[in-house]
Amino acid sequence: MTGAFIRAGFDADLDRILEESSAARRYISELEASERARTGIKGVKVGYNRIFGYYIELRSAGGEPVPPEYIRRQTLVGAERYVTAE
Repeated sequence: MTGAFIRAGFDADLDRILEESSAARRYISELEASERARTGIKGVKVGYNRIFGYYIELRSAGGEPVPPEYIRRQTLVGAERYVTAE
């Protein structure tokens, strides 16, 4: 890990936590890419906030139809945020 303050191998528990954190970031990135490919919507973003948890954000000006499994949770000035049953 570049720029790490604590050397890998210093503490096994810390190494495990850092690996789980990296795996979670990779999973979110892969989910975002798969939703883009599945829906054909280029402006798909996956994010997190404390109120809704993880959400899928689509730009309002995109004009693409929203998949029926997306449940609208929040409207922003330039985007809509959705969740799914997953």
